[in-house]
Amino acid sequence: MPEDKNLNEIIFEYAPIGIAVISKGGVFESANKKFLEIHGNSAESELIGADALKLPFYFESGLDKFIRKALNGPARLDDPSRSGGRLRRKK
Repeated sequence: MPEDKNLNEIIFEYAPIGIAVISKGGVFESANKKFLEIHGNSAESELIGADALKLPFYFESGLDKFIRKALNGPARLDDPSRSGGRLRRKK
C-alpha cells in the first residue's frame, strides 16, 4: 500500500465491499473497485457524473427511493429486532 495515502483513502480503495460517494444532488462522485465490480462498470469514469436516481438498475430495483431518503438528511439503522432492520430518520 502506498505510504503517501491517508488511512481513509486506503480503506476506501481496498475495502472488500462496494463503496460509492454520491453528491447531495444524487450524482456519483467516486466509487471503489469493488463497487464497480458489483455493478459491472469496468472503469470509474463510466459511473462518475451519472445520476444515481436515473440509472436503470437503481430505478427498477427501487433503490432510487432509498437514495432519495438518504439525500434528504441523516438516517440511522434502528435495532433490527424492533424495526426489521429498516432505516429510520434521526430524531
